[in-house]
Amino acid sequence: MRRWPVDHSIPGAGAFGIRTSEGWIIYTGDLRLHGRRGPDTVAFVEEASSLEPLALICEGTHPGTERPVTEEEVFHNSLEVIRRARGLVIADFGPRNIERLLSFLRIARETGRLLAITTKDAYLLEALSIAGEPEVPNPKEDENLVIYVEAKGSRQTWEKTLLEQYSNYYPDKLVTSRMVNKYQNEYILCFSYYDLNELIDIQPSGGIYLYSSSEAFNEEMHMDLDRLRCWLSHFHLKLVGNPGDREGKGKEPGFHASGHIHGPGLVGLVEKLRPEFLIPVHCEDIEFFTQNLDDMTKIVAPEPGVTVELFPGRFNLLHPCSQQVPA
Repeated sequence: MRRWPVDHSIPGAGAFGIRTSEGWIIYTGDLRLHGRRGPDTVAFVEEASSLEPLALICEGTHPGTERPVTEEEVFHNSLEVIRRARGLVIADFGPRNIERLLSFLRIARETGRLLAITTKDAYLLEALSIAGEPEVPNPKEDENLVIYVEAKGSRQTWEKTLLEQYSNYYPDKLVTSRMVNKYQNEYILCFSYYDLNELIDIQPSGGIYLYSSSEAFNEEMHMDLDRLRCWLSHFHLKLVGNPGDREGKGKEPGFHASGHIHGPGLVGLVEKLRPEFLIPVHCEDIEFFTQNLDDMTKIVAPEPGVTVELFPGRFNLLHPCSQQVPA
């Protein structure tokens, strides 16, 4: 078996290769080319192509994207907005998107603000730093990082332990709603929709809410966005990076970089690997593969509950209801 690191919005992402009696099976996992670790994806494609894979199991989350927003573009667009901001700044992004957190940490340094992360963020950063993840700062050591302490009646053991350690040895690293309220121009808060109740105690006097996350893709997420807009209106916070309404109107692009490869990148990946069989997964647009890649590989559309057997030159679909599936 082989594993290759690849570029993705979450650290530790990897592609895998398994050598079978019939040939190599390659699985891309979630990957992209437009983040800081784009060269890792390029290296994976180069090395995997030399294995002449029998099959490629390939993600296809965003095949319709022609040109993706890069993480560097997100950094520069956000920096420009935050430089002009007066009052509190809230940055909303995925809780495990360390690359985005690092972008906002750079912005905090350039704008003279402190990046206030949650206790969960601090726990994750410490763990990644100890594990040797490159570029990940340790909250205890980075002068632009502080930890926002939510007002809670009870805390889980891990959070109690973390806060006790910081209270005893790094008390200057802890900030509360009262401190943020008093010095609103000095902070970028790493909050999301689920942290908005803290605004009741912070009482913002103007500022911006920078939405740097993925768009809503189901009814529940659209409802959350509607509630978010109500909260921001109540506290007079300007929404930047507007994900748009339910019809996609009014979108404000350029403040989020996807964790997934774009259409032309997908085509280039398959062209380079030249698998005999291509199995698209994690996608809704199978037609993209059949329209753009049918002339260079055999496309096998997976079906729920159906086993795919691959052999050089042919494949079988075994339906459990009609045939016995090998264990």
